[in-house]
Amino acid sequence: RAARAAGAPVQLLKVAADHFALIDPKAPAYRKCRELVQELLA
Repeated sequence: RAARAAGAPVQLLKVAADHFALIDPKAPAYRKCRELVQELLA
């Protein structure tokens, strides 16, 4: 909320997965998060 109030771009992505899926390269959630991080760093 603070970032949005300050005018910063904000994005919320809800992923239907458990917290281990974010560190499992075979999981779709991992691939989606990796894609988003790469976009942020580009």
